[in-house]
Amino acid sequence: MRFLSGKLTPNRRSLPGAEGTRSAASLPDDGLHAPGIEIGRPGEAYRRVRIDSAFGKVAVLVTDGHLPWPYGRELDGYEVSSVQDTLARATAAGANILAAP
Repeated sequence: MRFLSGKLTPNRRSLPGAEGTRSAASLPDDGLHAPGIEIGRPGEAYRRVRIDSAFGKVAVLVTDGHLPWPYGRELDGYEVSSVQDTLARATAAGANILAAP
């Protein structure tokens, strides 16, 4: 596993890649004070860093690790272009929507 080090700022246009290469990643958002309601902690703030690269998009949530259930249990996810279309396809395939957006 490889960890990134260094200061992440929106002005830094590339991050270290394997064997000294650059990933040409960008930081479209470095939310130092993202609303805590997004992670089940209303009235607080946390840091949310979004990274875009040729490999995909990643959102890194920086917290103290104490997140109420069910927040913090999902290990990964993915971005879709249309949530409504994706839910319609999932429902057509037999999925049940437990909580609508």
